[in-house]
Amino acid sequence: MNEEGSLNTTSHTFTENGTFTFIATDLAGNVTELPVTISNIDKLAPDCRPGRNV
Repeated sequence: MNEEGSLNTTSHTFTENGTFTFIATDLAGNVTELPVTISNIDKLAPDCRPGRNV
């Protein structure tokens, strides 16, 4: 089975939560779209004050 084709991006670094769509196209021209939901990006800085029990 030949599984070659193209994806609209080879990699992506997510910087915010949300739903993003990736589009894949095989060599025969078939197109598939897949939404990916990112929901675990935490932008709160850790609280590392001395003397605190964590």
